[in-house]
Amino acid sequence: MDRRRAFGGAAARLLVALALGACGTSGNSDQGGGATKDGGPGTLLPDAGADMPGPQKNQDLAPLLETIRAKYELPALSALVLGGSEVIGVGAVGVRELGDPTMVTTDDRFHIGGAAQTLTATIAATLVQDGLLGWKTKLGVAMPDVPMHAAYTDVTLADLLAQLGGAPTVIPAAVVNAARTSGEPRALREQAARSLLAAPPEVAHGTFAESDASFLLAAVMMEHVAGTSWEALAQARVFAPLDMKTCTAVHSDLGAHPTVPWGHVVMSDVAAPIWPGFLDEPPTAFAPAQGLRCTLGDWAKLIDLHLGGARGATTVVLKPPSFDELQLPVDATHARGWYAVSRSWAGAGLALNYGSRDPAIRALTWVLPAKNLALLVAVNQGGKAAENAADETIGALVGIFAPPN
Repeated sequence: MDRRRAFGGAAARLLVALALGACGTSGNSDQGGGATKDGGPGTLLPDAGADMPGPQKNQDLAPLLETIRAKYELPALSALVLGGSEVIGVGAVGVRELGDPTMVTTDDRFHIGGAAQTLTATIAATLVQDGLLGWKTKLGVAMPDVPMHAAYTDVTLADLLAQLGGAPTVIPAAVVNAARTSGEPRALREQAARSLLAAPPEVAHGTFAESDASFLLAAVMMEHVAGTSWEALAQARVFAPLDMKTCTAVHSDLGAHPTVPWGHVVMSDVAAPIWPGFLDEPPTAFAPAQGLRCTLGDWAKLIDLHLGGARGATTVVLKPPSFDELQLPVDATHARGWYAVSRSWAGAGLALNYGSRDPAIRALTWVLPAKNLALLVAVNQGGKAAENAADETIGALVGIFAPPN
């Protein structure tokens, strides 16, 4: 049997999603090791002497991507390369859903997972820049009406964005399930935050722990201070200034046929499509941590903002001191909304990196300030094959657009 054959019909998809939901996960197993976060392409990086074509403006990446997609038997694979503020390479290959012939395009809204955390950190920086919040503002001060465990009261905005506040690495299943009920995202987010803050921290304040909950709490903190929703803040402070018109919550396609690339989970070596909004995807209320869809072009606008900031630019959204707070590492590799790492193939100084690996998608970003380049990859499937394909794609793009000197 072809191991890539999708389960047929809604019943099989339901079984897969229920199995994932029963594990008590929130569908947000972000962060990884090795090539995804602080490892880089590594052994997947093409040799310096490899026979690779040179970069061209607006290069069609489809032939390269199709080779990699076919090798790893993925539904779809997409990528975009920024050179400065220009798109110098882009492509998307494969199908939106296994079992449906609809092909992906470069204008599709891909689920880009934890890139939402970079967005949330950016929104926070605009509030600090405007004097509505401070990096050292404490949860207990910003949310005085919210009962919380004593250990959380002194956790600051900067702590949350650096994942140093003690929030759990996995959001409890009961909190996730409560957020799946009907209601406004802001109200559901508030409810989730209150549940999280009532429990003891998972680790001591100041200890790093990868945590979607940290960004959820940061978003609620911002909502309390600004008096409006994270969605409204994103629109007014980032999307509108950057002309990002396509970004939505992940739950944006509930029809019988895909209008966006659907995620796919792999169980028993078989990939099955999961329609947006079902149990393996994060609730809409968790968008600040792990729930964003954008076209490659609009995703690139957010990344271009940070590429410019890393090179010292004053941008329409943030000034250099704000970028320093977000991009400079607070320890060996962790920044706020980014990983900041040194890689020989990235050039002098630090590179910025973020990768999401939730059960149904893979999204990966590398920002190379020294080479004035950014590389974005999105896969509509989770699992090891998708991780390897994303890494190999980054390695190939480095070989084409940023070969070793």
